[in-house]
Amino acid sequence: MTAVSKLSFTQSRNKAFAVMALLAKENQLESLLPLLPLPEQQDVKNFVSSFSNHLSKDQRKNIAQVLKQLKDDWEVTVFSDLDPSWFVEFLRDETPPIIRIILLNLPLERQKRVIRAMNENLARQVREYKSKSKPNPEVLRVIKNLFENRFPFLPKPEVKAGFELQNLYALPVEKLVLLFRQVGLSQLALALKTVNKAALRAILHRLSVQDARLLQGCMKEMEGMDTKAKIDAQLNILSMQIEGISPDHLFLELGFQVFSRAVTSELLPYLEVLPYKFPTKQGYLLKRYLEQNVAKNDPGKAQKIQNFILECLSKLA
Repeated sequence: MTAVSKLSFTQSRNKAFAVMALLAKENQLESLLPLLPLPEQQDVKNFVSSFSNHLSKDQRKNIAQVLKQLKDDWEVTVFSDLDPSWFVEFLRDETPPIIRIILLNLPLERQKRVIRAMNENLARQVREYKSKSKPNPEVLRVIKNLFENRFPFLPKPEVKAGFELQNLYALPVEKLVLLFRQVGLSQLALALKTVNKAALRAILHRLSVQDARLLQGCMKEMEGMDTKAKIDAQLNILSMQIEGISPDHLFLELGFQVFSRAVTSELLPYLEVLPYKFPTKQGYLLKRYLEQNVAKNDPGKAQKIQNFILECLSKLA
């Protein structure tokens, strides 16, 4: 399968899936090629020709299994990293037997966390459910796959030197919370460097004593930052209605908003899984910002914000 392993995700997993389907009916390749953009047609022909040489007779007979292997080479399931609240959200209309089957795919401690997150009545039913017969492994697999398919899959990041934004999913959620708070704190500190004292006092009074001190300390660290960076930070803050944000969540939500402006369409496949590591309330908020901003983000400006986020991450090391 060397022809597959040499391909990067950026060469498009969807193209590869389409090619695998074409291999099952090669006589239709020429008629289907015009459906692709012209520049991609020769690439697909070359890929089909190259990849065909690596398929044994048995693999040709079982094209679905080859497709699955290709998919597994590129994607990582996020199933075991979901915050328990997402299980509750997506399983609320399922029966206790189905819920039990899905939870069997999790380590015991995570099973307990998910059950604790359920309402008392459902949690009791799931705990007490006992199957009269051993579940069929194929049934278990199908049910697990159906549930997993409700969530994005994570493409395996390309191996590069150093930590990049596409690697954020590897961080534990506790570190992600600290990072987004630091990003929001730094952005707010930068934006407030040029506001008058009365406006600054009004914002500080909204915060807890601890957060107010953090903000003031961060503002001192921002001495010497260029005016353009301050203006950009102010525009970011002005684009949000921060008066409607709970003071306890201000830094985190600002961090979500800034982060969403760093994500380009090329990066999104690696990062659209991040919301599912957070509790549903925070996760939906992050998803909303990503949906609002990714398509309109300018790559040049996004790169600057990516660097800003990575600088914030380095402060947490």
